[in-house]
Amino acid sequence: MFEDSVFVLFKGERDDPSDDDPFLLRLKQTFKNVVRFPVLSFEYINRDKLANKLSATTDYCGLVFTSPRSVKSVQQAVSGNKKIINELKQKLLFCVGPKTATAIRQEFSLEDSIKINGEQAGNANALGELIVSEYGEKIREDCLPLLLPSSTIARDDIKNILDKENIPLEIISSYQTYPDPEVEKNLKKLRESYQKHHFYLIFFSPSGLNTVSSVCGEQFLTREDVRLIALGKTTSEAIRKLGLNIFCIAKNPTADSLCEAIGEKMKPGDQP
Repeated sequence: MFEDSVFVLFKGERDDPSDDDPFLLRLKQTFKNVVRFPVLSFEYINRDKLANKLSATTDYCGLVFTSPRSVKSVQQAVSGNKKIINELKQKLLFCVGPKTATAIRQEFSLEDSIKINGEQAGNANALGELIVSEYGEKIREDCLPLLLPSSTIARDDIKNILDKENIPLEIISSYQTYPDPEVEKNLKKLRESYQKHHFYLIFFSPSGLNTVSSVCGEQFLTREDVRLIALGKTTSEAIRKLGLNIFCIAKNPTADSLCEAIGEKMKPGDQP
């Protein structure tokens, strides 16, 4: 079934290994044609500024990580300084999603007993609400900000939520995000290789969506043989802001959630 369909995962960067990508592996169990295209490139910035802030461990009460990239930026900034890393382990730690939680544990050799809050949070809004409901009072009492290393194009979802509750947050831009230079070539090859196929384009972030939209144009995204799939509320909202239709939305940032969302929609006769 669906042998004339192609599922395209727009996620990650060129250096990310695709062989062990859980989304790619999971979809290939069900569908014949599944590919992954990296859509973003990254460059780490403000390393000295971030290092200085991290070393002043009495000036903040915790860290907020919204992606594995933000984790890597902190790891590079501390440069294996065991004293700082040990003190970071005593701080409040927050993250968006299981992939980011795994990156934190790996990069800083965290013991299983150290709690990372937000591992099941599917997006920044959910993490912001968790911080407010479970730790807001404590953070306000400490009178110390949370520290959030982020991309230069990051949204202000967490900041807006915390600001409303007078919870201090300091943001440091620690990496820049660029469109991957191979996106246009990959999309051209895709269309040439699967001319008589239907395309299911899976987006994991607004930045990935914007990259594809700017390269191939909205005309391609609105074709009758193209359907758009979003991972999470934030990405689905970005699709709708472009005036595009959404085929389905994975509620959680997991491969199982994605496959479940697709399975509920892709019934016989439901293809484009």
